[in-house]
Amino acid sequence: MKVLYVIGTMERGGAETQLLLLMKHIQKKGVNCSLFTFSDGSMKDEFLSLDINCRIGECSFYVSKLVKMFKMIFLFFNLLIFIKRESPIAIHSFLPLSNFFAIVAGRFLRVPIVITSRRALNTHQDRVKGWRWVDRLTARWSDAVVANSYAVRQDTLAREGGDPAKIHVIHNAIVWRDFAISNEDKQRLRDALGLKSEMFVILNVANLIPYKGHKDLLESFALVKK
Repeated sequence: MKVLYVIGTMERGGAETQLLLLMKHIQKKGVNCSLFTFSDGSMKDEFLSLDINCRIGECSFYVSKLVKMFKMIFLFFNLLIFIKRESPIAIHSFLPLSNFFAIVAGRFLRVPIVITSRRALNTHQDRVKGWRWVDRLTARWSDAVVANSYAVRQDTLAREGGDPAKIHVIHNAIVWRDFAISNEDKQRLRDALGLKSEMFVILNVANLIPYKGHKDLLESFALVKK
């Protein structure tokens, strides 16, 4: 079984990290994976270490609109060529623009299964006019849509409607052993941060985009303290 994954970049981020983890483990199940990405990034070597067929585009989002348009057209035709060469039984895409490219190319080339993903609340639809219609079309043409939380699933249905049975929730995963540290190391970290042994510690890892909810978390803690 061959699956082609499509994502915008290899820069380190939540979706990219989850895709790398998914590909690592799904290969162990005997699935033949390949990857198409619009541009490279800091995770390039990690993806290439999987020994997969990979096509890395040269798309830059920091150019004029005209240049960007031509680059996108060129990128789309490269995706068509790559799909034709790989002949996957399924395409699985991540993030809005990748979803759109994957669904159009996949349907044009009659790929049996096309799965798209929703990795966050669809606030990009508020920022850029027209994305709601693009996302709605993408979901309609998808065989399945994977959301990484029930909040994302609910937000997608509220904004776009569609078939609820088509949107499935698969939560983000981590491999616990990758984060295992000894009690001595834990205490060393606490000492370095000035944290007493009896203190309860919560670690939140995310960038500072407002919709990540850091403000909500801090305000909630303030209410609990009262």
